[in-house]
Amino acid sequence: MEIAALVRRVQRGEPGAFEELVEECGDRALKTAYLILGRRDLAEDAAQEALIRCYLKIKELRDPQAFPVWFCRLLTRTCWELARKNRSSAPELPSMRELATGSDPVGEGLEAEEDRWRLRQALAKLDPRMRAVLVLRYFNELPLSEIAGVLGIPEGTVKSRLHYALRRLAAELNGTDPLPTGKGKKRGGVYGSESF
Repeated sequence: MEIAALVRRVQRGEPGAFEELVEECGDRALKTAYLILGRRDLAEDAAQEALIRCYLKIKELRDPQAFPVWFCRLLTRTCWELARKNRSSAPELPSMRELATGSDPVGEGLEAEEDRWRLRQALAKLDPRMRAVLVLRYFNELPLSEIAGVLGIPEGTVKSRLHYALRRLAAELNGTDPLPTGKGKKRGGVYGSESF
């Protein structure tokens, strides 16, 4: 069923429609939250909280076609709230068994377990906002314009955050400093210690 038609059914209050919507987007929401937060327990909390907020606010959504971006915005902001509250907890790293069985969503297309493990370690070292941009672009496959809508920032800012996140990820994978000369580093903002 088309997502917009399902959203309209939920907005009309049809019995069972919201449960169908949860079935349609719940698993992807959980994986997205896990990739952003790096911890299963927080990801489960974030996905559940985002679905509750969705249920409470879905009637306010004027354009059912905009549901994917609207819900992604709810989920991403919920993830950031939980990340802010749990700053001291480090992301968990999956076991090699999880990687071998494919139950870890990071690097699903990578064949070698070691490559998936290295990618997961590198992602765990990134700030949740940088992980969010990477997740929205490469896991959720959103175009830059939709990522801008989800994050509430200009498309040019999305491009620069994505560029910076990829540089940081590559540096983590290669064991190098992403900005070795010290030029271009910002104080605060997404490049420094901005609070969520």
